[in-house]
Amino acid sequence: MSALVAMVRHEWRVQRRELAPVAMLTIMPVVLITVLLPTYENALAQDARGVGAAEHAVPGFAVMFALFLAAHAGMTFFRDHAWHTWMRLRTLPVPASTLVTAKLVVPFLLVLFQLVAVFAVGAALFDLRVRGSLAGLVLVLTVFAACVLALSVLAVAVCRTVVHLAAVTNVGTLVLSGLGGALVPVVLLPGWLQPLAPLTPSYWAMRSLQTVVSDGAGLTGVLPPLGVLGAMTAGVAAVGAVLLRPDRPKEAW
Repeated sequence: MSALVAMVRHEWRVQRRELAPVAMLTIMPVVLITVLLPTYENALAQDARGVGAAEHAVPGFAVMFALFLAAHAGMTFFRDHAWHTWMRLRTLPVPASTLVTAKLVVPFLLVLFQLVAVFAVGAALFDLRVRGSLAGLVLVLTVFAACVLALSVLAVAVCRTVVHLAAVTNVGTLVLSGLGGALVPVVLLPGWLQPLAPLTPSYWAMRSLQTVVSDGAGLTGVLPPLGVLGAMTAGVAAVGAVLLRPDRPKEAW
């Protein structure tokens, strides 16, 4: 445990000098919500549940821009390969799982911070009302932050260069955001795409968030969609762990 704590502290010392991407990906959803809120008001005017524009836009852009942080988390692995420090870390008397976990703790907290910040600004500036349990909302955000990190590990496992990582995570974010209902409600997608939406973790993240934010569910009420999101997160993490080869070299470019 002491080795894990020491490695996490080292990772924070390194990453706190690279917080500009996190700041930008926290500010940009607020900017887009400000610009696009009237469009969402028109699109959701006929929503039978009375869901307001902010109740979709804030969770949607929070989910989308949190997914963009998967690339930032993955860069921590490629950075060490570029600096030729990864193999030095591998010589330490700690399991590879401890090393990988230490690399993920700080990005997990940054993703969670970004999600909470977007919701806090949404409540302060856009009259977002959370009708359900705040504890349920925090639980959903925590599980989704873990999902983003699981997707990041999978991307690191399958990508050999940082260019590949950027392409996979950026395109993947757009696909998952669009198909999962983060950009527009799933009911507004083409009919042939709608059956594919439940295959994405972003869909279940949005379902979980809307269950709390719009439907007013309590902590137990959010568990069914959150359980699916948690199962998907565990599945992605397991595949990423199997495919990740700690001693396989990575290329910065």
